[in-house]
Amino acid sequence: MNKVKLMVLGVGLAVVLAACGGATGSSYSAPPPTGVPAPTTAPASASGEQPTVMVASNATLGKILVDGKGITLYIYTKDTVSTSNCSGGCATAWPPLTVAAGVTPTAGAGVVGTLGVIQRADGSYQVTIDGKPLYYYVRDARPGDTTGQGVSNVWYVVQEAASY
Repeated sequence: MNKVKLMVLGVGLAVVLAACGGATGSSYSAPPPTGVPAPTTAPASASGEQPTVMVASNATLGKILVDGKGITLYIYTKDTVSTSNCSGGCATAWPPLTVAAGVTPTAGAGVVGTLGVIQRADGSYQVTIDGKPLYYYVRDARPGDTTGQGVSNVWYVVQEAASY
């Protein structure tokens, strides 16, 4: 029975990787991320709200960018400045970090780069760092997870000191 479960898991992972490394607009549909507990050490902004993007330490990758709840953020190397090239099934597996219309993203202490917002083809507003759109990975279940690092050689954790 365990072999069957492993085979099903392997096939599912292959589908996700295929959907996320290739063309946009795939028909793949992944489940939404599971509930994620907020980290207890996330600093609050002056208004008392969590910053949109902040820096966290990762034992393997060093200083990385995370959202206000500590969830890892990624960039997609097929994106161009101010343009997301991840939609459909790709955006299901790699949900964009979005804000409501008119909201300005805030940077926590230590964030290097300029935060901005672009409008996606679906009309939502995606947060960017130095013009590069930011994403989550559906398989990161809790703060500190970096399971999307290097997926299909096009998805990478945003490292705090990197040039995007």
